[in-house]
Amino acid sequence: MSIVTSRYSKFKPLINSDISLPFSPFSSALERTFLYNLAKEIDTEGSILEIGAYSGGTSIALGTGNKDSKFKNKIFSIDCAFQQDYPVFIQHAGLSDYIITRQCPSQYFASVASDVFTLNAGSDKMRLVWIDGDHSYEGCLSDLKLYKPFLRDNGILVIHDYGAEDSLHGGITQAVFEEVISDPEYSNFAVVDTIFYAEKNRSKPFIDFDAIEKFTVKSANDPYSCVVFMNDNYSFKNKKTCIYGAGQHTESILNYTRTSQQFSDIYDSITLLIDDQEAANGSIHNKPIINFDALNENDFDYIIVSSYDYENIMLDKLLTKVKNKSRIISFYNNNDFIDKLVSNINTITSQELLDRVFPVKNLTEYTVSIFY
Repeated sequence: MSIVTSRYSKFKPLINSDISLPFSPFSSALERTFLYNLAKEIDTEGSILEIGAYSGGTSIALGTGNKDSKFKNKIFSIDCAFQQDYPVFIQHAGLSDYIITRQCPSQYFASVASDVFTLNAGSDKMRLVWIDGDHSYEGCLSDLKLYKPFLRDNGILVIHDYGAEDSLHGGITQAVFEEVISDPEYSNFAVVDTIFYAEKNRSKPFIDFDAIEKFTVKSANDPYSCVVFMNDNYSFKNKKTCIYGAGQHTESILNYTRTSQQFSDIYDSITLLIDDQEAANGSIHNKPIINFDALNENDFDYIIVSSYDYENIMLDKLLTKVKNKSRIISFYNNNDFIDKLVSNINTITSQELLDRVFPVKNLTEYTVSIFY
């Protein structure tokens, strides 16, 4: 099935909203806005099922949309491990009366879900099913087989982290193809950032894509990685910093830091971008791009390696030009990367390097502090 990428005007109301939703490191602002609008605008009676909630970012988006809808039904949120502050988040958002939670091992989700729906709603059919559970191929396939039957005709199925190619999330795309795209009951597919969207047995599409088989909106925003990175490497703020790699990954960093009040000083600290081949436009967000061959160690205090798949290859290349290895920062906590840096460093101890690279602040603490 072909993928068609398009900016389509009729879709814009679902990704734009005046609602203010709290930050979450596990989903983008575009994704949370989309979920809010789906929960608010879907024209089908029924409740909402959420598989995988953890910190509550998407629960609040769905719950607020549901609260603002004409139905105001319950949301049933099931997870094997809710974050300990989840109830505080829900209460703070004014959604305690709208969200019913159940925590249990994943193998019991389906039976617990069925019992909860029957007791609380008198029906086991949902208007919206949101799946953000097990991200392996086997786990996602199992989730789809278990929870698709709870979705009523005219309902909408949405699945998180679609399209990823890494080993942790890569199985989702295949599972969705086998269990949803190949299912004749589902149609009108779309991809919004990393959310896969499908409609079940609708005679009239909820979103009119005018025969577009897939609609893709990409925010170039990786909030989870950015939050972890800022927590780990805040030491280079107010230092002259350059980024090695001028692709979408770097654009994500710049997008996040320039729009984040808390990390705007990091954006200001980034003065230069480096790429193996200088980009045609010569800059990203007014940050100039130079060719790797033109790199001068005097141009920066720190250099960030901005890549997931090619981090080690880029490090090998950097080590041929940068004498002071302690100025190299990995975007990800890559143990191979760190071991290589440690083995090549003489001016600082291994522990000093690890103290700089690994988290100095717990992500949960960070999430709580900025929620308020």
